[in-house]
Amino acid sequence: DPLLAEGEGAFAELPGSTRAAATVVTQLSTLLDGHLALEEEHVVPFLRDAREFPPPASDAEAQLYAEGFAWSLHGIAPVVTDGIYALLPGILLAKLPAARAAFEARCERLWGASQNGASLTSVPDWFARA
Repeated sequence: DPLLAEGEGAFAELPGSTRAAATVVTQLSTLLDGHLALEEEHVVPFLRDAREFPPPASDAEAQLYAEGFAWSLHGIAPVVTDGIYALLPGILLAKLPAARAAFEARCERLWGASQNGASLTSVPDWFARA
């Protein structure tokens, strides 16, 4: 996504220049507010009733899902991630360790750290304390 690439560039300039980073954060916040509201209304109720995750149609799709799960599970308590893993097909489970390691490396490159969390909700525990 061009906006994420713009953000990576802007964040790399910190702490020197904050204007570009602030602009990207504002744009992302606007996009995410609507997206997350839609997810809460339509996707979350569907997922709460799910008993399995459908197998990906291809290896490329499995990789894409693994990258999405790596992002969405970051900072979530093992008791929650274990429950999610129990729903996932083997092809996806096989790709998750590498996807999670790549996501953690990206966090460290961008933010200087990759915090392990223990959140039991969609709000990371470290964010709730901030």
